[in-house]
Amino acid sequence: MTLLTPEFETLHSIARSLDRLPLTTEQRADIFHAWETAPDEPIPSWPQSAADDESYDRYCESAAGRAWRRVRYFRLHRQSGSHYATDLDEASNYESAPTKTEILQALTNAEHLLAGGKE
Repeated sequence: MTLLTPEFETLHSIARSLDRLPLTTEQRADIFHAWETAPDEPIPSWPQSAADDESYDRYCESAAGRAWRRVRYFRLHRQSGSHYATDLDEASNYESAPTKTEILQALTNAEHLLAGGKE
């Protein structure tokens, strides 16, 4: 029996989530890039000090910040029943500098919302 690495499990979870969401191939690639470049540790978006403020500014100017701004407003639509539209920003609980874990959670939240669940 082969044991899967945590990294493989995470990549598989991301791929599974992206396949379940109504996204184009390009959007899927952009979201994966946002996850790939996201920080591992939280960036303070409500700075408590000048260092926090500088850290957040660096994030905003980084590849991770640009990637998240590109994907955060991708619209997700459920087509059956009453029409409900959401985006990754809502699914991430409006996180302004999400970590890898928070982006993965946003994808899970989006799946749940589109399946008719409540947060």
